[in-house]
Amino acid sequence: MSDSNTALDTINQTVTATEVPETERLAAMDQFLSTKSVEFEIWIYSLMDQFTTGYDGGYWNFYQLSNGGFFMSLMSDEKFQVSIDSNYFKGEMSAEAISIVVNLFAYCLLSEKYQSERFTDLYHNLLAYAYDHAEAGLILGAID
Repeated sequence: MSDSNTALDTINQTVTATEVPETERLAAMDQFLSTKSVEFEIWIYSLMDQFTTGYDGGYWNFYQLSNGGFFMSLMSDEKFQVSIDSNYFKGEMSAEAISIVVNLFAYCLLSEKYQSERFTDLYHNLLAYAYDHAEAGLILGAID
């Protein structure tokens, strides 16, 4: 098999998410975000508050992706009204979909601030997961 076929196979693989166990949450944050984990969390909560109506905190699960990615997802069955002024997006999303959006925004902001390939890679890993999400169209519209 040639290298180009191997790369194509990797691109076409479905990215899966596995919840990080409670006892491994701090280690996961350190593994993926290093010294920027607190700043990342602050961005997540701030963006969630900024983009949604009705968000007033909650418990966030951590997920590791099969492609080496990571994201935090609000544990809620609620649908959220989402409005993003910077790109004129408006829509209704599940907690997981809007969580993916705010994670993508946070990775983008940290990547720009620190000129870090690590955050750029985490952004692209999560984006690959988002492509197969049931609300992919809304997620992609929200980050456009």
